Amino acid sequence: MNSQADTDYLSKFIKIMNAQKTIEDNGQYTISQSGSDLVFTWKYVAGLSIKDMASGIKSFATHCKSLKPHRAVIDARQLDPKSPGLGWVSGQQKFEEQEEYKPWWLREIIPLYNEAGISSLAVATGNPQAPGETETPGAKFKMGYLNSLDDAMNFNQ
Repeated sequence: MNSQADTDYLSKFIKIMNAQKTIEDNGQYTISQSGSDLVFTWKYVAGLSIKDMASGIKSFATHCKSLKPHRAVIDARQLDPKSPGLGWVSGQQKFEEQEEYKPWWLREIIPLYNEAGISSLAVATGNPQAPGETETPGAKFKMGYLNSLDDAMNFNQ
């Protein structure tokens, strides 16, 4: 350990890991409960498809609706940056036979999170340029894109 900050971070990480209860683990992602939060962790999957990306996103939102966590956290840091799924979500790639992500997300996913009654949805992107809190049309919760999992876990506490 180099500093008190390192010690504090490690202590917090161990506490989170020990407190987590796995809800779903399908090889592409894990959904776990950490205290009153629900945490969705994407695993690295080379070439993750749009169908698998959409299925994972919907599964997490559905679990939020049924389990009613205080906050929802998504760890997207391990996603394959070249995958069609991430290209679709980020809007950086267009797919001829595929509806764009944002209209789908606003229509299919936002209502599930609203019904869940979450206070916030935080996404750990692994990008130091992540925008932080953002406005989301129709959302009854705060939304944020943050660099680290620690930042996402502390968002809107």
